[in-house]
Amino acid sequence: MKTNSIQATKMTLVAGVLAAVVAIISVPGAVSAQTFTQTMRVGSRGGEVSTLQTVLAEDNTIYPRGLITGYFGSLTKSAVQRFQSRNGLGVDGIVGYNTRLSLNSRMSGGGVVVGGDTISPTIYGLYVNTNRNGATIGYTTSELAQATVFYNTYPLNPMEVGEMVIVNGANSAIANTNFGNNNVISISNLQPNTTYYYMVHSVDQAGNVTVTWPATFTTPMN
Repeated sequence: MKTNSIQATKMTLVAGVLAAVVAIISVPGAVSAQTFTQTMRVGSRGGEVSTLQTVLAEDNTIYPRGLITGYFGSLTKSAVQRFQSRNGLGVDGIVGYNTRLSLNSRMSGGGVVVGGDTISPTIYGLYVNTNRNGATIGYTTSELAQATVFYNTYPLNPMEVGEMVIVNGANSAIANTNFGNNNVISISNLQPNTTYYYMVHSVDQAGNVTVTWPATFTTPMN
């Protein structure tokens, strides 16, 4: 009973954190009164990084994954580079003085300039075919990239940690260790009539990362 109580408490805390993140993403105006004062780069962490990620996530062409982790990793760096490129700033992935000015202007209603090059690979044409004990997931990337699928029978919780996206407790099926555009990933030993959560992770030759938001597929009974 004590173990069940601890597990229930942990689940409640996780649910509360996820609800707070959803609330932040769903209400862009919630951070509009704040301003950026710190220089932020890969390795920075804290509330201002969370605010940065929230503001960048308002435009999914700048920060398509929209992870609010409070840690400045490779995905956040790529999003900052897109923001800088689209606003005529030096593209170094560091939130310095000029980038802070532009971000603060954005939060005051100045808007984000849309356009420019995509730094991380774009994933498109994603499909899933299932059978009783397996699934095939295929997709194309806009540039040469390595591909991995993470999956499990419970919801995935991706987090940006350092230079990587970590998916705690997930199984993984690697499509290839070489770099390619067309990826077909086969997963075997699945249970029939079962719903699986999955997400695709791609990294290009420069180390820029793209992940899809967790989705589901269900294997048939027969």
